[in-house]
Amino acid sequence: MSIIFKNNQPENSNSNKISVLLKYAIIEISLVVIGILLALQINNWNENRLLNIQKGENLINLKSAIQKDINLLKAIESFNDFRFNSLSQVLKWSNNSVANLDSSKLILKDSVVWNKPIPEEFEKNFFDKTITYIQRPRIMIIHSYAMEEIKNSGIYSKIKNKHLKNLVNDYYSDLYWVFGDDKQSSAIAQLSTYLRENYNLLISDLILLDYPIKLIEKDLGLQLRMRSVISDANWRNIRAGKSKLMALQVLEELNKEIKRLGS
Repeated sequence: MSIIFKNNQPENSNSNKISVLLKYAIIEISLVVIGILLALQINNWNENRLLNIQKGENLINLKSAIQKDINLLKAIESFNDFRFNSLSQVLKWSNNSVANLDSSKLILKDSVVWNKPIPEEFEKNFFDKTITYIQRPRIMIIHSYAMEEIKNSGIYSKIKNKHLKNLVNDYYSDLYWVFGDDKQSSAIAQLSTYLRENYNLLISDLILLDYPIKLIEKDLGLQLRMRSVISDANWRNIRAGKSKLMALQVLEELNKEIKRLGS
């Protein structure tokens, strides 16, 4: 019997060695797999981190561009609020029926152009500034460089904030529809042509006249063309205000997204 047990001992020893080797192999393979998975996870984390940094930088640039839009839209509001109210007051001074203006006192929304109340009686300085600003509707320049950069880089498609993207798309669609081909209005050109053909005057020459209100008072055609300028100024004022509000909504959501990407 002892001989049989002695003969079985090498076989058991070999079996134990194979079992140990298999365990070591399994452990090594497991460690390699875990290492690969960790490396992939770290690589994915790093790629996401770099992508978020790039997103954040692009969104900061977009924020800066939209802020420039807002600043210009505010100027358009101020300029055209003055143009609307000041020229309306000039027509009131002329006592004409074409203006169809409210009899209440006209009030400017800010003091960017004129820092005093609108004079109810003729005032030369106010009249001069009114005539000067007829030709200053303030042209809108859309700062689209940041948005174009985001789209061209492919980053825009990777932004998951659908609410932000909807706000951005609506803002730029509206802005391009209103101000995409912004230029001096036809109302100013028609007024300029009328003065040149009928009086051989430039718009700015009205400042040089001794009694400009009398000229306006007796000329229905001139009143009508000034009324067109008033309508254009009112439209630009209202539209700039709406675009500004949309831009402010975009900025608010941009700030949230930039903060989220940085956290």
